[in-house]
Amino acid sequence: MLKLPISLISKLDTIHKKISKRIVFDKSIGVEDTVFLASVGRSGSTFLSNVINYNNRFRVMFEPFRYDVVDEAKEFIYPFYLRPDNSNLNFFLAAKKIISGQVSSDWVNSENARLFPQARLIKDIRVNFFLKWIHNNFPEMKMILLLRHPCAVVHSWISAGFGSGRQARERLLANHHFVSDMDDILLKEYLKAETDFEKLIFFWCFSYHVPFQQFNFDDIHLVFYENLILHPKDEVRKLFQVLGYKYSEAKVLNSFSKPSSTTKKTESFFGEKLQRVDQWQKDCSKEQSARAYEIMKLFGMDKLYCPISSIPNMEVLEGLFGSRL
Repeated sequence: MLKLPISLISKLDTIHKKISKRIVFDKSIGVEDTVFLASVGRSGSTFLSNVINYNNRFRVMFEPFRYDVVDEAKEFIYPFYLRPDNSNLNFFLAAKKIISGQVSSDWVNSENARLFPQARLIKDIRVNFFLKWIHNNFPEMKMILLLRHPCAVVHSWISAGFGSGRQARERLLANHHFVSDMDDILLKEYLKAETDFEKLIFFWCFSYHVPFQQFNFDDIHLVFYENLILHPKDEVRKLFQVLGYKYSEAKVLNSFSKPSSTTKKTESFFGEKLQRVDQWQKDCSKEQSARAYEIMKLFGMDKLYCPISSIPNMEVLEGLFGSRL
């Protein structure tokens, strides 16, 4: 059998990846072979996407619900809240076009490397406020919700200049369904938030409070970034059980070293224990940390993370769920 030179194989692989960012043949892939990975920004979603797609099985769709760069998502102005039973046909048809893979652009395909994929992986950081609506309309699709400690996320947002949280608050409070569905005390306290840090902690809390309240515990698979970093073998095993795919543990763990396209070159997921997940305690002041837990307590989330570290408390997780919105 003729063996190609390594240099030629490398060139062919590069060409294949470039083509796959422009052209993808995935029309035969159904919703049942689609995985939806939701989170908020700076939570490690690209990292987790690389883990799921360790063997390049998937067509990766990068943030297709970003309204300002994807035409089909123009109605989903972030942050966009939809009640789970919303029956607006325009929203459904737009979402169906996205989820069925009919959307293709340099943005959406920016992380794709498979020309003829076997499955589809949609990764988006702007859907938490209508994630249950997506689930209700596309129930065959496997759904994963990724969480990372709010202080770590918010500090990263502020450092990256992602905004003050003011516009997000204005848009949410202008949505009468959101205002009607949320507890008055939460809304009043949200309005009182003055610093950028406080407004963004509230936004993180609402971003998870909504799916927690709307989903049943067994409807969606939760992955904590911290557990994935500290206990990769256990988390990978549980993840692929939900996905229903056989996997190579060695190859999956090797994918942990693949750099994220959204991570700065000066950053790394790895260090002691791959990365110290409590770095936020050095970045945030004690006052900020205390205030964050005060805000989390309003949502019943103060025990979700140990205040001394970033270790999630899995025992309280199920109690946060329930179809109450």
